[in-house]
Amino acid sequence: MKLYLCLLVSIPMSLLNAYESAFPKTPPNALEIKTIPASKVIINQTNDNYFANGNDLFMPLFRYIQSNNIAMTTPVEAEIDPGAMYFYIGGDAAQRQLESSDSVTVKELPARTVASIGIKGSYNERNFLKAKARLKAEETEKTAETKL
Repeated sequence: MKLYLCLLVSIPMSLLNAYESAFPKTPPNALEIKTIPASKVIINQTNDNYFANGNDLFMPLFRYIQSNNIAMTTPVEAEIDPGAMYFYIGGDAAQRQLESSDSVTVKELPARTVASIGIKGSYNERNFLKAKARLKAEETEKTAETKL
């Protein structure tokens, strides 16, 4: 199974037009296998590592959702190397024709089965590596159990 890591980005509610959940979040300290439904997303990417840019990926996405009257959704998904940030498009905006811009790509993603871990705290490289290590340890343990 390909390992996907989803993250939550803390954003002051006063900045948001609206707020909705693309799918249920994983509770803190829980580890689960879940299916993320097929979704429309907007993506901002960089050739650098996600953590190298000081979260420069967020603002173009935020401006895009504001200018297109799209509700803010959680969770926000990220790829680490190279870096990318995905916002899920929900509600009526998911049915609208949205055009890509210079810095934001609109894309349809199929349903995916993922390993998800609920982590509290800020989203930084140290916490990411700690969560990744826990997911890999769980995967190793499950593989060992299967071989018995």
